[in-house]
Amino acid sequence: MTANDVPDPNRRAVLGSGAALLASLAGCSGLTGTDGADTRTPPDRSTTPSAATDGGPLDPSTSAPTPTATARSVEPLHLQTTGTLRRVVAPLATAWNANLRPSSEAFPVVGPAVADADARLADRFAADRGIEPTGERSRPPFELVTSVSGPARIAADLAAGRIDLGETGPGGVDGLPSADASALTSHVLARDGSAFVVSPAVAAAGVETLSVGTIRGIYEGEIENWSVLGGPDRDIYVVTGASGTPNRPIRDEFFRRAPLDGLDARIGRHRARAAAVADRDDAIADLAVGVVERGPPAVEVTADGTTHGYRDPGYPTTRDVALYASGSPDPREAAVLDALRSPVGQELVRADPRLIAAP
Repeated sequence: MTANDVPDPNRRAVLGSGAALLASLAGCSGLTGTDGADTRTPPDRSTTPSAATDGGPLDPSTSAPTPTATARSVEPLHLQTTGTLRRVVAPLATAWNANLRPSSEAFPVVGPAVADADARLADRFAADRGIEPTGERSRPPFELVTSVSGPARIAADLAAGRIDLGETGPGGVDGLPSADASALTSHVLARDGSAFVVSPAVAAAGVETLSVGTIRGIYEGEIENWSVLGGPDRDIYVVTGASGTPNRPIRDEFFRRAPLDGLDARIGRHRARAAAVADRDDAIADLAVGVVERGPPAVEVTADGTTHGYRDPGYPTTRDVALYASGSPDPREAAVLDALRSPVGQELVRADPRLIAAP
């Protein structure tokens, strides 16, 4: 998604105070910049990559000893994102560093995601990994420090031990020497990208699945009427976002840099674009994947003979969003990953219209 294609911030209902929290993160003392001290984990941590590091659950049985207060348990953890996970990580870090209870008005999510209203956030997940809880507000077992950088820099910082967890991807990791790249382990938290939706009347007429080639043909102006696809006898109205959308990865990889001569309209805001498609009886559009749940019907996409829904890992215009660690996560890293994968963390993912929770 581009800077011109701004997601609608009101997709999910969040506490009024939680919304204020999101708006004021830049001034929170719990967050620091990128130039903090080297706070890598202690030398007795394992650096052997886990056999299951593709986003599956971490096994608490192997890393949750009886909580013991040690100097190491209070070392800050430095987590760096590219910006994609910023709206998830920042409110979680604020709640973590304040060691809030879910019953606090400042807690960033409410509802079914909050099962234990008495356990302080940082205490709960740290204790699960054998780190002594404090039982005190604004005194977490260890501080969670966050910053923002680019994928290549994050990958390099992970390999050099300058940060503990980092949001990067194959593009960043591939630039590392092979030995450094193979030592990094991936922990999937969400998916982002775009999905294709059609007008309700088109879906009702039977157009529920389209192939990659068909979507390309529609956007490139080679397929102009729904009737050739088993739909109504109406010209296809193609909508995308503001100038610069679809984003570069989708333009380069999905549309293969072909001219999109079939476009009829550009509507920058996702909510307005979704409304335009819903109000018509002939439209198709690409929307940020997190908006699709409340938008017009999403079409399944067939790629290489397999049909995928927009939530499936194989959907061709979405990708995994992951945090990486150097080797197997140590107890502090595992505690933060647990929090991000918990119902609380995944509710923060769902609150971001650019993201959907990982399957």
